[in-house]
Order: sequence, then structure tokens, then C-alpha cells
Amino acid sequence: MPLPGHSIHRALASSLAPRAGQRVLDLGCGTGGTLRAIAELEPTARLLGCDADPEAIAAARELLGPTVDITVHDLNKPTAHKPGELDAVVCHDVLEFLESPAALVSEAARLLRPGGTAVFSHTDYDALIIHSGDRELTRAVCHGWAEFPEEWMEFSDAWMGRKVASLVQHSPLTVVGLDTHVTTATELTGFARHRIEQISDALRERAENGTGPLSVADVDRWVASVQESARAGEFFYAETAFLVRATATDQ
Repeated sequence: MPLPGHSIHRALASSLAPRAGQRVLDLGCGTGGTLRAIAELEPTARLLGCDADPEAIAAARELLGPTVDITVHDLNKPTAHKPGELDAVVCHDVLEFLESPAALVSEAARLLRPGGTAVFSHTDYDALIIHSGDRELTRAVCHGWAEFPEEWMEFSDAWMGRKVASLVQHSPLTVVGLDTHVTTATELTGFARHRIEQISDALRERAENGTGPLSVADVDRWVASVQESARAGEFFYAETAFLVRATATDQ
């Protein structure tokens, strides 16, 4: 989940379009960025969140304060919420990590009241766009990061962005809208720097452990080429998230 302040959080909140007093759950809330964006859009919404990472939960609680109900929960398992208890559910960049992504979509349908809204969103990580001075090495890096997930991940599907619409279409939910959100940067700062560091750190760790597609020297050479592009004013970064909006019908 991107850090608070990332533009995807505002896009998710706008797509969800919360109304006064609604109970809204973020499945995989991370450090709380989307919940904060929802609160800014509709201050009277009753916010809930869950995530498997205790450190992220602690950060979300610090960001959002004591009025938001946030719990540690493994999203491979059903939540403790009752059927039809919620008005809206949002989920971003979570499905790729799950044993059964379809099960979480079905869980969202169970939780929503008839007419409730769900927004499932995912970045397509096998379609990153990065401009650097070494075209072939950049291709290898982007594909390598997508196909060789970070070592802490038990599951990862770099094509989840292009799969999320189909997952929701084959669920008890009814799809009512599909949109994209493209994050771009022309300077190696902020989120772009964070992503480049994330990619290089993950590939470097795999190289050191002998489990990745590239060598440490390859990764270091790529980072240098990205930095050189930034110094020359030629750096460009883009990633696309696909947002699927759906509604719940009578179960």
C-alpha cells in the first residue's frame, strides 16, 4: 500500500464516494492513507481498517487517531464482521498477495448491505514505465522485479492489475465502473525515488541470496543509469492502477 499522501488514496476515496454516516472498511489499510482520504472527503463516515502488518497498523493508528477502528487481520481468512454490516469496502494492492484473491472479493460481498459499494484496485506491476539510459537493463529490471517477488512475500501476482476486473465480474458483486489512475514523475524524488529504491533493494537482496535474475553489479549499474537520467533531466516514471467499482445485490 502506498504511503499516505500518494494520489491513489484520493482517487480511491473519490471512486468510493462515501456518504454521511456510512460504515467504511479498508481491507488491507496499510498505514492509513486511503482511510485518511475518505475522512477528508466525508468527515462523518465511520471508518474501519485491517491489515496483516502490525507495524503498518501502528502507523495507521497514529495517523488516524483513536476514533478509527483498525485491527491486525490476515486477509486470507474471513473477517469477524457480520453479513450486511457495512456500507462500503475498499481494497488496494492486496489481492496479489493472497492464496485466493476471489475469496476476498466474495468476503467483501458478504459484508456489504444490498446496494453497498466496493472498490477493488490494483497496480499492474508488470507494466511499469521507467526511462533510464540503459534500455535493455531497465527491461530486465522491471520484468525481474515483477516475476521474482520480494523474499518476504509468500504469494505475488504481477498481473493482478489486469486481472482485477475479471475477478470482480466473476464474484457476487455487480461491476458498475472501471477506471485507471496513473502515477507519473519526471524527477527522482518522492514516490518515484521510493519505488526505485524498493525495486533495487529487492533485486539486490535476491542477487545476494542467489535467488534472483540479476547480479548485484547489474542492479548497481541500473541504479547508476537511472540517476544519470535524472541528472540529465530525462528521467520518467509511471505506474497504472485499475479501479473497479461494484455494488452488492441481495444475497
